[in-house]
Amino acid sequence: MSEEKEILKERLVAIMKYSKKSKVTVLMSMALLVAVISGAVMLGGCIGKTNQDVLYENDKFGFALLIPKDFMDTVEIKEMGDRVFFVNKEIQAMHPEHNFGVVGRIEVYAKKAEFTRENMKPYEDAYGLRYLGENEKYYFGWAHSTDVQYPPESLQLKEQFRTMEGKFNEIIKSFKIINTSGFNLTNELEEIKDNFYESVNYDPGQGLLKFTIPKTIPEGYRFYLHVGGCMYMGDKSNGMSFHAFDEESQNYSWENGKTYTYPLKSDSLDECLLVFGWTDKNNRELLYTIHIYPNGTKSYGDPKKILVFIKDYDEKARMLTFDEIEWILQSDTKRINELGLDANLDFPNGYYIYNESEREKSLKVTDDVKVYIVNWSDLANPLLTDVSGLTKRMAEHGAPYHLTIKDGVIIEILEQYRP
Repeated sequence: MSEEKEILKERLVAIMKYSKKSKVTVLMSMALLVAVISGAVMLGGCIGKTNQDVLYENDKFGFALLIPKDFMDTVEIKEMGDRVFFVNKEIQAMHPEHNFGVVGRIEVYAKKAEFTRENMKPYEDAYGLRYLGENEKYYFGWAHSTDVQYPPESLQLKEQFRTMEGKFNEIIKSFKIINTSGFNLTNELEEIKDNFYESVNYDPGQGLLKFTIPKTIPEGYRFYLHVGGCMYMGDKSNGMSFHAFDEESQNYSWENGKTYTYPLKSDSLDECLLVFGWTDKNNRELLYTIHIYPNGTKSYGDPKKILVFIKDYDEKARMLTFDEIEWILQSDTKRINELGLDANLDFPNGYYIYNESEREKSLKVTDDVKVYIVNWSDLANPLLTDVSGLTKRMAEHGAPYHLTIKDGVIIEILEQYRP
């Protein structure tokens, strides 16, 4: 910009020297020179100004991003398990019941003997996962969602979403590994966590769930709680998911110190889940799951795996309906005796599928669910696909599937090889 000012100055001086000027003309020319140079200086001060960046640091996994403020204002950052989602707030608000509007995500893989950098490569081919880097504990990758993440009927939201995807592609270039000792879970938060767990109580006799919201939350954090689960309908031949206190969950409007109750009949309750925890000033989430059972017991929840026959998949609602079964091997003499089976007659292929009751349940499928189907060319290494590949396989070949369930949603589906 200084070179441009010098050129402007030289040109104006040359013009003034071209012919003898009156004093008025010279003064006007000098005024013009000052005005042009001042304008150039002011213009130069604006050039190069960019949207102010916000430093996002993830202490739990140990990485950071530089995010433009206008982008940060329009997204919600959700940490769910080993995924960090960047979600369009406007689209998410239209469908708060599940993750919707994901413009990009970061995937985190723990370094283990059975999982190395090479194990990420099939995901790169399957859905475009891109390797970001690694630290001493984790491998990092990023990807866009493979399914539609905006309301198809809204051209405006579609264009907004595509623009944000493009911005995310640039933001991800700022990815940096940082040193960290994990999410800053202070002793105070640990105590609040333990006290909330102790406050949760289910009385099957009264059919009443009760819990107390913490009295105080440390500055910089918000308390999150979602109550849901599955209830049997009628003769227990079918199950349906339920959600309670949706307004409080979505708006973080729980009243500190208040005890809440919710009626749950034990004879129709399958399972109740309380997902609770905190979001910090960077919108990072640290969540825990409490499982409530019909007999009144409770426990912290880890991912649960079950074997099922899939009955239906609702693509629009991302809802999978299934019937849980049991796979019994011919060598399991104890279970064979318990069920009164004949080890010679009932196991022609070395296994028996036991279905205690054809009771169907329905659960949501997470937007980045991992789906594995049998690889007929190499049975030891299943093929990674998506829900579209799953529905195609179901139409071609009937088989049981292993479901991995975490926080009340299905995060992985694996086809069982059936001789």
